[in-house]
Amino acid sequence: MKFKLVMYKTSWVMLIVFIVLATVDFYSTLLIGDFVQYLEANFLYMLGVGFPVIILLNIFVLWYFLFLYSNKKNVTKQFYTLSMFMYFSLLRIVVIYNNFRVVKAINDGSLTVAIAQEVTMAAKISYVINMEITFLLLPVFISIVTYHIFKWEHTIESK
Repeated sequence: MKFKLVMYKTSWVMLIVFIVLATVDFYSTLLIGDFVQYLEANFLYMLGVGFPVIILLNIFVLWYFLFLYSNKKNVTKQFYTLSMFMYFSLLRIVVIYNNFRVVKAINDGSLTVAIAQEVTMAAKISYVINMEITFLLLPVFISIVTYHIFKWEHTIESK
């Protein structure tokens, strides 16, 4: 199996969007400061992996998206990859938004360490599962079904 990465216009857009969102995500997480240890819902962070490993994993995820998309022989795979990338990006935007809401709450004094310490592991897991179902799994399912119904009457080819 070849691991050839070919960059198309869409690949470049994916690369830029991923880098921008990842940077803003990490920046907004760092703004939370010491509260992150009580509020972070990322499973890897909760397992004690730390930010360097999460950054490396993000680089791998980016490469994987670009690698899958570079297979121009399989338009269906390209569509699935682009769809997953878009849902992943949407989820990241929601996370960034929530991070800035937390920063605002910290700055206006409505969120204290005592309140943050009351957030349970079960609440964090429930939040992550709801986010994944709402912003990843449900839209992916809808896209896959829609795409295959569309293919019944249309020929889809690569340029």
